[in-house]
Amino acid sequence: MATIYQQNGRYRCQIRLSGHPAQSRNFASKRAAERWGVKIEKQLKTGNYSPRKLSQLTLGDAIDAYITSPKGELLTKHDLNLLEWWRRTLGNLQLQKLKRAHFFEARDRLTGANGERLAIATVNKRMALIAAVLTRALDRDWIQHHPARIRRLTEKNQRERILDEEERHSLLDACKRSDEPALYPFVVSAMISGARAGELKNLRMKDTNLMIGTALLSKTKSGRKRSIPLRGEALAAILSYHACANTSGRVYLFSNRNKNSAFDYRRSWDKARREASLLDVHFHDLRHLAASELAMSGASAREIQFLLGHASAQMTARYSHLLNNHHVPLGDRLNERFFPSR
Repeated sequence: MATIYQQNGRYRCQIRLSGHPAQSRNFASKRAAERWGVKIEKQLKTGNYSPRKLSQLTLGDAIDAYITSPKGELLTKHDLNLLEWWRRTLGNLQLQKLKRAHFFEARDRLTGANGERLAIATVNKRMALIAAVLTRALDRDWIQHHPARIRRLTEKNQRERILDEEERHSLLDACKRSDEPALYPFVVSAMISGARAGELKNLRMKDTNLMIGTALLSKTKSGRKRSIPLRGEALAAILSYHACANTSGRVYLFSNRNKNSAFDYRRSWDKARREASLLDVHFHDLRHLAASELAMSGASAREIQFLLGHASAQMTARYSHLLNNHHVPLGDRLNERFFPSR
């Protein structure tokens, strides 16, 4: 039986019929999806269905197959949007006619050589995602070589902008004065947990335990769930926000004023940093601030990696110089144990 549902602005038709492999395809309109579903289901039942030849398969078909595979269940909404970009860019090209030059040209476009200008890390992410799609196509013998398997670009030194104590106070004071009551608890929660703005924005009430001050992030950049602390000032600010803003019955932990929708922080955040004369500060800098303060407080690299949800220890290595600075107090502690009188 054909099932049709909407995904990323397109309509996907899936057909599951006993004794036949599942069939699926994306369409721009629901009507087109329904017509295709009726046609293919009839062909399957009468035994007249003839699958497309390998020579006819396109990159768009490979993307569809990847999304509907078990690995596709781990894809985030952001990943699906990136795959839609690849579909628009090269989706109509036949798999067997794809060349490395197509992907080098696409990468040049992303890096600003001819079109968009994205961060190197973001470009590498897009390239890795389409490479995964073609790896699956290669495993299924849809292609004989892997045209998207090209060397990653070298990522430049990451942005370093850490707020000092005076800047933190100025920013938080501006957030308290905001006409959006969710802004202050939202910003403090980012400082305490090191979570990304998108991760906090998607937090739902059912994912939190405000009795002890924790939350479970279901939608993360890595695709893996993780817990974060909402303790101290963050917990106090959240409880005060829910008590004063009459948020009972709301779905999201942070909501827009007078609406039960995920908090769109950008306007109020921009206004707050403008009032604090901190226009060079990005929201993501709060994540770096949390990691840096943890490192300087004596937390291990493994602890920082766990809290921030880094996929690898290499991503946490940028804070290693702060970790190294805390070897000295450890030596002092051992000296006091061994030679207490000196």
